[in-house]
Amino acid sequence: MASSFAVVALAVVVAAVFLLRRQFRRRLAVSLASSRSASAFASLSLDDFQVVIGDAFRAQGYEVRELHGLEASDGIDMQLWRDGRHYLVDCNHWRAYAVPVAAVRELYLLVENHGAAGGFLVTSGTFTEDAKAFVQGTNIQLVDGAQIFDLVRKAAAPAAAA
Repeated sequence: MASSFAVVALAVVVAAVFLLRRQFRRRLAVSLASSRSASAFASLSLDDFQVVIGDAFRAQGYEVRELHGLEASDGIDMQLWRDGRHYLVDCNHWRAYAVPVAAVRELYLLVENHGAAGGFLVTSGTFTEDAKAFVQGTNIQLVDGAQIFDLVRKAAAPAAAA
């Protein structure tokens, strides 16, 4: 009897945590989407930034696996899947004003080493001209602050309506 109660109690706690986390994600997305500037992202922690970016990719039809802590230690912050293809995402430079080409090269090597179809380097700022030039003809996509702002607004629209 006591073990049945413990299982039910655990299920209730897990469900409550899930609902609170989902509510937090909605509020965060709506708050950022209502902001007037992409610079609002720079005030987020890396974990919160990853949550927002993960939700933006989900809204585009990707299956998203967010990596945290030691799991993300090799420079990959999330993995994406869509149409049977695997992608890597690096959000580590979310506060950088201009992400340098070295960060793009690092992601390119990770994509090659993991056999992924491509990669996304995400920042709330911009990319240097060298970084932009490097990705030409590669499977790496650069996502800057202005693009994030648009993606989050689109992803937050259903949450704001709810």
